[in-house]
Amino acid sequence: MYAPIVARKRTSFMRLVERVKGKVYSYTIIYKPSIGHEIDVPYIVALVKLLEGPMITAQLTDVNDKTVEIDMPVEMVARKICIDKDRRGVYGYKFRPQISI
Repeated sequence: MYAPIVARKRTSFMRLVERVKGKVYSYTIIYKPSIGHEIDVPYIVALVKLLEGPMITAQLTDVNDKTVEIDMPVEMVARKICIDKDRRGVYGYKFRPQISI
């Protein structure tokens, strides 16, 4: 679930992120976070079935435990995952409810 962006690859990563869509296959709500994510609880981690066929595990964003549902269309977005030891933001992918068709 941790996919940091390397600066020189940011452009190709962003192009990839814009195209990845799928549906929530299953999800769980995390109440006891891992180290470094204490301020993020609760958060939702989902198994997303991509339109291309494979499944991927990712955190959901822009959704809460009352609005998430199985088969909900989602799209990949780049978001801050955590802050590193030098207090810099580390970015990676998450999924949000699909807003573009």
